[in-house]
Amino acid sequence: MIGNENKDRRYKRTKYVIRRAFEELISEKDVNDITITEIASAANINRKTFYAHYDGIYKLIEEIENEIAEEFDLSISKIDLINDPHGIYNVFRIMTDIINKNVNFYAGLLDSGHNNMVREKLINLLKQRVRASLALNSDIEDSSLDIALDYVLAGTIEVYGKWFKNGKNISIERLSEAVKKITELGLNGLLNQED
Repeated sequence: MIGNENKDRRYKRTKYVIRRAFEELISEKDVNDITITEIASAANINRKTFYAHYDGIYKLIEEIENEIAEEFDLSISKIDLINDPHGIYNVFRIMTDIINKNVNFYAGLLDSGHNNMVREKLINLLKQRVRASLALNSDIEDSSLDIALDYVLAGTIEVYGKWFKNGKNISIERLSEAVKKITELGLNGLLNQED
């Protein structure tokens, strides 16, 4: 029994050092330029040990993306995205909190060509949550709802990504308020605001 616990601890420790090495490398260079040899060297392991844990770099990335998505989904499951006037703000706040835990890593992941997978996972999670909320309160036709959700959520995630990459140049409250107005009233709602 103790032998299995030690093996399990070693396995988890090795995965941890592999991931930390990868996070350090992705903050310095594009994911497509990172090699398994570099990860193994930074983690102080050999390539064989890396392959005992992951089939390749993209399996490692997939595992990390899935964990990001799970953390995000767990957090937004507590938000009433339809009835809470601060719902969009809370989604942005949660995404910001998650990213702020390791800014360099997320910046590297989002800057790489691989960022579409993270983006798609987040959009799909939001879509499922909004769809579930609307199903209880609306009789919108499914195809129309899909079009509206794809449009709004893709735009929302894109705006958030640009905001983050631009150094969070406005407050998250201002960003979420603008997205909320555009979502609710369209572009005319934002243009006709009296500020």
